[in-house]
Amino acid sequence: MITYLKKLIENDGKNVYLFGAGEHGKEVSKSLSLVGIRYKGIFDNAYPDGGKKEDTLILPLKVLYDNPHKDDIWVVITCEHESSVRKQLQEYGIKNIMNMRHLAMPYIGTKEQLNFREVSHPIVSVLITAYNGWDYTYTCMKSLYENENQCEFEVILGDDCSTDETIHAKECFPGVKVVRNSTNMQYLRNVNRIAGLARGKYILLMANDVVLNQKRYIDRMLSKMQTDEKIGILGGKIWVPMKDKYVVGRNFEDVDSFVSVEEDVEQNVEEIMPVAVMIKKDVWDAVGGYDEAFLPVYWEDNDMMMKIIREGYKIRYCPEFEVTHFHGSSYSANSLGYESYKKNRKLFIDRWGEYIVQGVADREKYWERERLEDTNAG
Repeated sequence: MITYLKKLIENDGKNVYLFGAGEHGKEVSKSLSLVGIRYKGIFDNAYPDGGKKEDTLILPLKVLYDNPHKDDIWVVITCEHESSVRKQLQEYGIKNIMNMRHLAMPYIGTKEQLNFREVSHPIVSVLITAYNGWDYTYTCMKSLYENENQCEFEVILGDDCSTDETIHAKECFPGVKVVRNSTNMQYLRNVNRIAGLARGKYILLMANDVVLNQKRYIDRMLSKMQTDEKIGILGGKIWVPMKDKYVVGRNFEDVDSFVSVEEDVEQNVEEIMPVAVMIKKDVWDAVGGYDEAFLPVYWEDNDMMMKIIREGYKIRYCPEFEVTHFHGSSYSANSLGYESYKKNRKLFIDRWGEYIVQGVADREKYWERERLEDTNAG
């Protein structure tokens, strides 16, 4: 997308502005300058008449809103309150709006039809959920479509009452089973619903704002799963551009805090972000998927993974698998409130606190098991 933005300025004569003069704005400003993008200026609601914040010169909002050539203006929102700022810009006639995640995404000019192959006996069911976020969903689907996998897999998209272009997903993705909910089910129930339709022996659970970084991602994950029948969930490194870091597997440090494992060491873990993970369907069914007691969101992933470990299976972190995650572009857990977090944290601790605090010896055996087995084998 950076290359596309540069083309807009240099070849098409467009004017690019940033909106937001906070820390994120400074970082984006620095990054764009380093790659030679000459944006026109910065706006901020805290300085409607313009001004200077430290070393940042802020333009008056009227420069943007009174501009007679709004079709030639592109605005990159770099502040946290993206939805309200987007609405504000649209009310003043600004149509070309991007955010920080867009800058990290590959540019797709024309969203062509992606013809997925229909299979009668899939070995893997790819499950993707979406609530709006069409640009991300299409980019995710395109990375999957072009991934060159050879195994038989099906794709099921759970559309949770989207109001944007996602409503046309069925026409855009022939061969994909698009399930459109009649009422908004929220992420947890949406996943459970489409998982119930999965025909594969394995599930690849993907967030709609994920891009597969490596070819034959499904084939390679499937091969790894088939080497060890005790792997319940397999996941890898997750590059998060907005945080400029990898998210890796983690273990409990206390009842509600985690410590990340070594980034490049394959090992058993107690938690991994389930944005592009492979799960045995039998294991998913055995633990009942996500427990709807955790509605609307928070801690349901951790609860499921604890159940899988209790059933005698491994949560396996394998750094050879890598994806990019744009983090929070569709479903937004943060928008569902702190009350949900508090309620579900208590529920999780009531269920698993004793295991986490008193079961340290068993947990250490679980973490070290692979290394010990490898040593014995040698």
